[in-house]
Amino acid sequence: MQGSAHKRRRKPLKPSGPNSHGRIFSVAVTFSVLALAGPASVLALAGPAAAGNLTIAPSLELRQIYSDNVDQEPDGLDESSLITEIVPGFTLRSESARATAALDVFPIIRYQTAGEDEGFTLAGGLAGLGTVEVEEDLFFIDAEASISQQVLSNKSGSSTADENPVGVFLVSPYLQNRFGGFAVGEARYRLSQVLIGDQEDAGPFTVSDSTNHSVNLSLDSGADFTRLKWAVNGLATYENRSEA
Repeated sequence: MQGSAHKRRRKPLKPSGPNSHGRIFSVAVTFSVLALAGPASVLALAGPAAAGNLTIAPSLELRQIYSDNVDQEPDGLDESSLITEIVPGFTLRSESARATAALDVFPIIRYQTAGEDEGFTLAGGLAGLGTVEVEEDLFFIDAEASISQQVLSNKSGSSTADENPVGVFLVSPYLQNRFGGFAVGEARYRLSQVLIGDQEDAGPFTVSDSTNHSVNLSLDSGADFTRLKWAVNGLATYENRSEA
């Protein structure tokens, strides 16, 4: 997730000529304080199929960063900046007889005194995963999702002005079966997608995306094979990429 209370400033024109790239050098100093609270709540889920615990633990982190070249620009275009970040977050963990889940949420409230991202911005992200046992010892579904800001440019350093929103999503249903003590088989389908957004305020995930489909069949030796183990695997994948 990413937002801004201002419009990003245009960069000044860079000098032309064979040495227009110049020398890029920067120094950044970071100081942070992290406060962790105990579990906010532990809830017992009712019902024999869903019996388990839900735990929520909040946290708060304060970061103070100084950089003498916040946008990683050549000499003559560099700007120093102080960056203050407040990161209120929480973790959620849930576990029951038929399902497990985890969620981390970490929004970043950022204030920058100079550079392309001068002013207030909202960044950070979230990450979650879970597994559900739909049919006991037979049919399962895995799912994962994350949204974050990442530096994807080739410029050295890690300027916040070069961050892109990146979303990663995955769902994977699969069947498992034991053939007595002879073997354990699994048939799994996996759908994953990676979405990349623009650095500008054009909305999330507008630059490119990649979608991957895969089918995996496996058969592994069971408990009857104590000295000689064997495995057979087959994998088929298809990937589709697009650019905005």
